Formats: sequence, structure tokens, C-alpha cells
Amino acid sequence: MIPQDRLDAFFRDKEALFARYAGAGEGLKEIAGLCRWAEERGVKRAAVTKAPRANAELTISILGLSNLFHLVVTGQDCGHSKSKLFFEDSTVRLQPGVTAGMPVVAIADERQEDKLLTVGGATLVIKDYQDPKLSAALDSIEI
Repeated sequence: MIPQDRLDAFFRDKEALFARYAGAGEGLKEIAGLCRWAEERGVKRAAVTKAPRANAELTISILGLSNLFHLVVTGQDCGHSKSKLFFEDSTVRLQPGVTAGMPVVAIADERQEDKLLTVGGATLVIKDYQDPKLSAALDSIEI
């Protein structure tokens, strides 16, 4: 069994590395356009993640997205929750949204589209938040 002090040190180091390298990623900046679309229509926005709150807030801040969300919800905030629209960038984690009966938007390579729609249960597959298919689908929603 690993002593608790070694486990604590490991997780402190892991979180420090996350904070150090969080600024290297640019992938989430494209979500700003989606948030602007929602803002223009008066839709409230929340960032929802299983990441620790400190990591979520740091990442959102580094990416310059802090003013785009009304709320940040982490796994620490709730035991079980339901969303109205489920976005997932990990193809293996689509099932919870599908099982809950939510519309699931999978963010994945177009080569996976048929599999995600038929086997995975995704409602829509987009390559990124700038994908015209997402804009078309969102514009068809009555709010």
C-alpha cells in the first residue's frame, strides 16, 4: 500500500503540472463562437466538467472564456445532474447522455461519424465548435 503522504505529494505535483501546461492548449477557444450564438439569443451558459474546480476555472480563464459562462459546475458541485444538450469530445463517454435521453453532440473526426451516429447514439457529429452542421442544428432549435 502506498503511504498517504506519497499519494498527497503525487496529486499536488499532478495539479501543479496541469496548471503549468494548461495554457498550451488552444482547442477550447472555438467554443467562444457557440457562446456568442447563445448570448445573442439570451441563452444562459454553463461550463460543466468533472475536472476539479480550480482546474476548470484556470483553464477557462487562460482561454479567455471567463465572461462567456454564467456558471461553472464541477463534479464536486453535484452528485447527479441532467443537461439539456450534451456535448462530448470523448467518443467513449457518449453513453451517459444517450442513456439519459439527451441530444448528444459528439465532437470527433468525420471518419467516426457513421459509427457514432449508429452505434454510439450521437444525435450529431461535428469536427469542432465551428462546424457548419452545428450552426445549422442550433439555428433550427426553438428557444
